[in-house]
Amino acid sequence: MRRMVLLCVVAVSLAGLVPAVFQAQDVGQYASGVAPKHLKWNTPPGHFGLIAGYADDYLSKPFSMRELMARVKAQLRRTQVIRDEMEKIHAPEQTHKSLNFDNLVINLTRREVTLDDEILAMKPQEYDLLVFFAEHRGQMLSREFILERVWGWEYVGDSRTVDVHVRWLRQKIEKDPANPERIVTVRGGGYRFEG
Repeated sequence: MRRMVLLCVVAVSLAGLVPAVFQAQDVGQYASGVAPKHLKWNTPPGHFGLIAGYADDYLSKPFSMRELMARVKAQLRRTQVIRDEMEKIHAPEQTHKSLNFDNLVINLTRREVTLDDEILAMKPQEYDLLVFFAEHRGQMLSREFILERVWGWEYVGDSRTVDVHVRWLRQKIEKDPANPERIVTVRGGGYRFEG
């Protein structure tokens, strides 16, 4: 049975309550518009729904629509990341456990990268970044998207982290790191892995 995610924004204007963003795993759970009976309506601000384990986020008034939309988009991104990870876990066993790009081979089973049949020493984050690039070959990937998918949405650093790791990867896998052919910079956009 495929489960869907419902994002429900509830604005409560009673004294002492705050708007809450709910995320129910089953669509029908809150579809009636009636909150579960065990949610206490006199819960202090900042705890509405969080105590009961139903709200993932909240905003206290006054708040801007821009902030509300940013939080809703962040919640939907987190949901998509979780869904993608669950699909990987439940995906059928792959027959190919390596990604091959001419003289560059990424062995997914052993978490090992070889270039011209020589094993490259890589930090875990470099390996994860290279695999992410390889899985998205030919696609332009923004720094923010890479940061969110490789480092995770909870990472608080800036997108220059991606640039540093790309530079390190280029030093290891490019013939001429100053003129890269495998990991190409897309001006004003991010990076594209050419293989």
